[in-house]
Amino acid sequence: MWHSGCRNDKCPSVEVRSGDKRVRAALKGAMAKGWPFVVHIEFGNLEGSSRDNFMGDLKGMLDANPEHPFALIHMGQLEPGDVRKLIKAHKNSHFLAAHSNTVAVTAAEGAKPWVDMFEGEKLAPAWRKLVIEYPGRFVFALDNVWSEKHWGEDYYMAQIELWRSALSDLPAKVTSAIAHGNAERLWKIPPKP
Repeated sequence: MWHSGCRNDKCPSVEVRSGDKRVRAALKGAMAKGWPFVVHIEFGNLEGSSRDNFMGDLKGMLDANPEHPFALIHMGQLEPGDVRKLIKAHKNSHFLAAHSNTVAVTAAEGAKPWVDMFEGEKLAPAWRKLVIEYPGRFVFALDNVWSEKHWGEDYYMAQIELWRSALSDLPAKVTSAIAHGNAERLWKIPPKP
């Protein structure tokens, strides 16, 4: 719905509101499949009334479809306080942790205001507290779009190792939920034995 574009012109800027026919069609398709509606709004790139308007759109969709899960890619580029508010107000809000780690943030070289959930090799205290308190709302994810960069062994494996370290520092039930359980539940994927 809101994407600020890329510096290298590989991906254009996008701005579509919740009433746009493309958003309505995507939501209808997700609902028909029983999949979460993945919301791409870069709140970190929005200010003032634009931010308020897109937050209003998001909350409107969450309220209008209270039994359907919504998942914000890139954590919505939201900080822990905003994530907490959405979780408390909307039981159908979930967060995909793609591009929300130190490796991705550093590699982006300031291209976007990504959220870094980490402090060293562990989750930062505010994020750790939040995921322990609401383990059913977070899904491990990577956003590997560009093969020359995102799938390179150094970049990809560095993210995996960072997440392994962070997840090993959490209670087992929380780790299981974030690493795979929530994705299995939300996308109705049978767990592997």
